[in-house]
Amino acid sequence: MKNLLIVLVLILASGSLYFLSQQSSEQGFQANGALEYVPADTAVFSGQLRPFPLRDYLVSMSANYQQAMNLSSEWVETPQERFFVSLYGQYMTLMSNPDELLAGFGLANSVEGYFYTLGLIPVMKIQIKDADAFYRRLDQAEEESEWSHSLRQIGNLNVRVYSFDNLDGAMEMLVADRNGWLTVTLAFDGQTPLVVEQSLGLKPVDMNMTQTSLLQDIVRRHGMQVESISFINHQSLVAGLTQGTGLMGRQLTKIFQLMQDDSLDVLRTKDCRQELTGIAGNWPMTVSGFTHMSINERHSDIEVRTVVESNSTAIMSALESIRGHINPDASRFGQSVFSLGLGLNTDNLAAALNKVWREMTQPEYQCPPLVELQYELARANPATLGMFTGMAQGVQGISVVVSGYDMDDAGQLKSLDALVSLAVSNPADLFAMSAGFLPQLAGVQLPADGSGVDVTDVLGLPPLGRVMLAAKGDHLVLYTGKRSAELANELAVQKSLAANGMAVMTADYKQLLTPVFNMVEAMGEPVPPELQGMKNTDMKVKISMDVKPSGLEMDIRMADNVPQ
Repeated sequence: MKNLLIVLVLILASGSLYFLSQQSSEQGFQANGALEYVPADTAVFSGQLRPFPLRDYLVSMSANYQQAMNLSSEWVETPQERFFVSLYGQYMTLMSNPDELLAGFGLANSVEGYFYTLGLIPVMKIQIKDADAFYRRLDQAEEESEWSHSLRQIGNLNVRVYSFDNLDGAMEMLVADRNGWLTVTLAFDGQTPLVVEQSLGLKPVDMNMTQTSLLQDIVRRHGMQVESISFINHQSLVAGLTQGTGLMGRQLTKIFQLMQDDSLDVLRTKDCRQELTGIAGNWPMTVSGFTHMSINERHSDIEVRTVVESNSTAIMSALESIRGHINPDASRFGQSVFSLGLGLNTDNLAAALNKVWREMTQPEYQCPPLVELQYELARANPATLGMFTGMAQGVQGISVVVSGYDMDDAGQLKSLDALVSLAVSNPADLFAMSAGFLPQLAGVQLPADGSGVDVTDVLGLPPLGRVMLAAKGDHLVLYTGKRSAELANELAVQKSLAANGMAVMTADYKQLLTPVFNMVEAMGEPVPPELQGMKNTDMKVKISMDVKPSGLEMDIRMADNVPQ
């Protein structure tokens, strides 16, 4: 069963990236044949609310998927696992030709899609152009896996039913199409017929997503575009766990009764219900959506923001106080081979962590799982951190920017253009203190005018070029290479160490991988199969994390160009 879950995750991860696309209408938050079947209190939701150029996106990305990822047969054991592996293989085989992929799975150039839950029951709805084509894919997977379906009439709908025999008939996968929508959902033993009909779009839910302003509010709160919104509702999850009312609560009660397991009872005591509900109120949702999107056949550029929302003023103010300074060059999208930045105000770190620790350990919880958690946290008192952060007084962050590199025929690093910068209000003092810990620096004099001193031999570094150490304004820098020298000089005129983030990483896959491929070809060796599909990749990524008053925020940007 564990292996089957891994396969399901792979299928859903691949499918959500490409199949969960958009509405072909401009209605956005209004009824569209699927959104009105999504309950307003759904615990998990992912859907596109405006048109998304799916075919163009697939064309722009197709160069990165020239061969299917092989799944190890060692952990593919059951017919169910082989079924999903077959589907995944069919999907990946067609990835390099978007038109064949869309036609092969019965999808149009523009495809609407949603994933949500009815209580605990997952439901995936995809707009389908040719249902017969999709069913042929299922037929092929059945033939290759020996996991077959039966037909069942539910209402006026013919439904494919796949039984998970290894679960003693306790769970089934249902597949059906209706009014241009393909639905894939699960049914478990004891589930009410009404929920099955609601998941298949045969009967409405009492309160649906179009009757609330939830999606609009998410867009407004976080500056997201209306194209795509996803969320996990922590409050709905806690309500289902701690209460026997509501659809999720009733389903959980039924499942635990069938398993003859009473472990849910402790979470449904008055203390647990009140205390867990309070925690969920402070951390109500995790939301995600587009903040930038530009797509055509030659190019795609998408940025997605994810926010763990928080109403805990004390914790968020403490975390905001440790935001530090990241070298702006480490945050520039597509301007370096690789960069990494960590913004951390070490002067505030110990106090902030102690404040967070107190906020988590001081409430006198009565709920047993929370009491146990507090006990473990109490043993990890961060008070001793102060003595270590004192040695890095004034440090606001550290950044690494690699502007270029090359390798020789033997696979050894031949050249490097890179910069390491430490944002600190007193670089000369910090250097003097570090020299006490690194005896080899004791004889090095740091020029007061900001010029660099060669420390290549002093630090025992490989002869890749001169490695220079300098104090550039409010930065202590170590650099080698022409471009890095220019970047170091730019830091010298930077006006302040204003807090601008917590962490960032960027990578340009073309610049990063080209020296590797050149080295392999110079050696006369074939490109390894696991890298062959990335040979023509022209992709740039940026991942940044920060703390905002609204919560913990992560932005992921990915841009891809079709090779010329």
